[in-house]
Amino acid sequence: MIECSGRVLVGEGERVTGRLRRVGETGTQRSDAAKILLWDGASDITEMLNETAVGIVIVSSDSRDVKLPEDMLCKLPVFRLSEQQNETELLLEDKIAILDCQRQKLCVDPDIDVIKSYFERISALPESKTAWLCTDSHTVVDGCDGIVVRVEGDEESVYDFLCDVADRNTGVRIVAQTEYDSGVLERIRGVLRAAVWGRISLLCRANTPEETESFFSLTHTAFCALESEGREFNGFIPKGLKIDTPIMLLSPPNRYADIFVMDCNALLRRFTATENIDGAAKDVFSYISRFVRQATDVKTALCVQGAVAPYAVGYFKDTRQLSEIYTDRATARALDRWL
Repeated sequence: MIECSGRVLVGEGERVTGRLRRVGETGTQRSDAAKILLWDGASDITEMLNETAVGIVIVSSDSRDVKLPEDMLCKLPVFRLSEQQNETELLLEDKIAILDCQRQKLCVDPDIDVIKSYFERISALPESKTAWLCTDSHTVVDGCDGIVVRVEGDEESVYDFLCDVADRNTGVRIVAQTEYDSGVLERIRGVLRAAVWGRISLLCRANTPEETESFFSLTHTAFCALESEGREFNGFIPKGLKIDTPIMLLSPPNRYADIFVMDCNALLRRFTATENIDGAAKDVFSYISRFVRQATDVKTALCVQGAVAPYAVGYFKDTRQLSEIYTDRATARALDRWL
């Protein structure tokens, strides 16, 4: 692994991952994987600015200003290596790299510990913005920041389904939700492979802390297996947990999760055998609040429907804990006055 320093020209604060590809060299491999382009600042880069390019690293040793194509400016982060590192031989074709514009670093061929350190935390959305993701549609609807889709079946059916969803929702955030069961490894593989085609993240509903530990172990297994098989995949997508059982809520937050989605309706029902908003609801929501505080800077979201939604959003809306709401379209319309 190597970390290269430099300066961000476009896309300050962004973080992308992909395989390194040199621009303008004969024999450059073509594939559908996410690519970070290594550019000398002079070669024709236009043909490689397609949907699989996620970032640009300028490796020119010339001190003159590099002119950036206009169609690059609004799409991709652009990073210029420091002059001392422009000629490094470790920037090899096909290596996986993380372009971290927040830290102004390019991390090449990261090991698993570095991957975890980069992606176990995702910053919360700005305080003034609460996003909502639609749980009852496979296509984006007005006012929706993303969609949540349930994935079932084997690896190929998950891959085909998510590719179709991504094709119909270009640029939209897609959360692929799966159950923890005997087929979860195949579904993880399908999600990681499909993630080269869209803004896909993975959400697992597990019943116990032991299942969550196994889930994250299986994501590592899937990553290593796909890498050894030479498959095209994106192993750096956000991975989260849906919290909907009392034992999960009362246990310490898992250290590898990028996001926790608190299913308010399910937690009320499993704690109190009802979804009525009464005195017991306040106690349940205090448990949720405590869990979120223990999760420190991990992004958290509420999953709510129906009459529970106004109470839940009202409970959390004046805190800095709430960053997203997962709900259906009808509930979202009713929540307009709260957001």
